[in-house]
Amino acid sequence: MQGRHKAAGATGPEPAPKDPLAAPRKITIRDVAREAGVGVGTVSRVLNDHPAVSAQMRARIRAVMAQMDYRPDQIAQDLGRRFTKCLGVVVPDLANPFFAELVQALEQAARAGVQPLPDQFDRGSPHRSGLCRSLFRRRIDGLFLIRCQAGSADYAGYDLPIIHVDRLAAPQTGTGVEIGAASDHAGGMALGLDHLVSLGHRRIALLAGEQSLMPARLRHDSYLGLMAPLLAQEGIAVADYIVTGRFDLTSGEQGLKRLMALPETIRPTAVVASSDQQAIGALRAAQELALSVPRDLSLMGFDGLPVAAMITPRLTTIEQPVAKIAQAAFALFAGLPERTGPLR
Repeated sequence: MQGRHKAAGATGPEPAPKDPLAAPRKITIRDVAREAGVGVGTVSRVLNDHPAVSAQMRARIRAVMAQMDYRPDQIAQDLGRRFTKCLGVVVPDLANPFFAELVQALEQAARAGVQPLPDQFDRGSPHRSGLCRSLFRRRIDGLFLIRCQAGSADYAGYDLPIIHVDRLAAPQTGTGVEIGAASDHAGGMALGLDHLVSLGHRRIALLAGEQSLMPARLRHDSYLGLMAPLLAQEGIAVADYIVTGRFDLTSGEQGLKRLMALPETIRPTAVVASSDQQAIGALRAAQELALSVPRDLSLMGFDGLPVAAMITPRLTTIEQPVAKIAQAAFALFAGLPERTGPLR
């Protein structure tokens, strides 16, 4: 049998042939430092725009990076700075179109390299504190709470910026920063009521939201301050014209039926709802009661959801500037000191 023979002078096995399809070796920060004739720390400072590096040195090292097609590991950079460029977003209910729209607007506002991580909970759920702890463990840079109760013990003690969306923050309860951005809920309600009064309505009722939520409370209080005197002139107790529920279809439907059960002499001619969801539910109830909107009853929502223009009849609504709220909330986060946020 003929055997294999080594070439003369060979001292070991033949080298394996190179795979032409194999990916080229990734250029590292050490390679750049070696080529530029500087230390790894100097290259790192250039990557992080540290002011200690001269403009001349910075330009030389960046030229080497470009020549070597060096691409820094963004994840490693962020971890080194204690940033992950991920944001936690907690909402009460993603099925609510307004909350879903806000999450989408936040994502657009944070599109400069920041990834929102949305999650949801039911109010009063025993899993809420566990959800918050789970988000914190994921090393998020900030937590955006959409219409969540301020001052919650669920996130007290965490050194993390808390940004409230669609509500203002209560006094700080943790070691982090608590700030908030919201629209003018009271002013919006006043605007809607002025419109209904201009149409000749005086008997205007309210489908209120949960009073534990700041937006619902501000809208309720605005209605109370403006309508109590007008209803007193009509001999109507304002309490009879307020039905409190949740920001959902069922509350709107049940609330309108309760208002329409009032004696005909004091029955409201117009109803303003604290959310479009409630208003849509009220519209369904009006149809069941054979009431024509707006001929028999004027109906107004609050939020300005796109669906309000798709139903029949089209819903008059007080529009919230969702994109501006999200942009303002993210601007608050981006403007925080570097200790609490990656973007400034």
